[in-house]
Amino acid sequence: IGDGAALLAHLRTTDCAEALAASMRAAGSDGTSKTWEVVAHEAYVHRLVSTGLTYCFLELSSAGGHVGSLVLELFSDVAPVTSRNFMLHWAAAPGDGGFAGTPLHRVVKNGWLQGGDVGSGSGAHSKSSLGEPLEHELLSIPHDRAGVLGMANTGRHTGGSQFYVTLGAMRTFDSKYVAFGRVIDGMDLLLSFVNSLPT
Repeated sequence: IGDGAALLAHLRTTDCAEALAASMRAAGSDGTSKTWEVVAHEAYVHRLVSTGLTYCFLELSSAGGHVGSLVLELFSDVAPVTSRNFMLHWAAAPGDGGFAGTPLHRVVKNGWLQGGDVGSGSGAHSKSSLGEPLEHELLSIPHDRAGVLGMANTGRHTGGSQFYVTLGAMRTFDSKYVAFGRVIDGMDLLLSFVNSLPT
């Protein structure tokens, strides 16, 4: 998935090293062989599953075609309602509240990008998949780096479908917006794409 550096960082953890070794032992025991790519993917998936958190991906495209994928880790242990709302939009069909096909309607270089208007795609609409607007579930996760995933709002307790990903530290977002996840793979690709956009 995504860039090799992020994958190698995950594989260096103890859980992944053990899963990698077990996968290699299993590969020889049944008479079949696995490529390193398959073994690495299995270890990566094992690592993600072992955290107990929720993961999803976003495919990015532009007029020029497919840009790449972002792998997102949702902090479903500390922000379960916000994470569930996001996943319901992620899984929904286009035109039925789903993110698929909706634009990133706001890009602020060195700031953030924003998407998730499942109404018009213009940034004017934000509707919770749970019916009522979302309350501010958690305000303690800092916006101290690129890759923080958060819920956009128009004031306290007004979260809906719109989300943002920070492109750098955005400490002015602290205590105003609910950060509920992070990009774990594909951030370099995203920054490169944003930097290639005209100003």
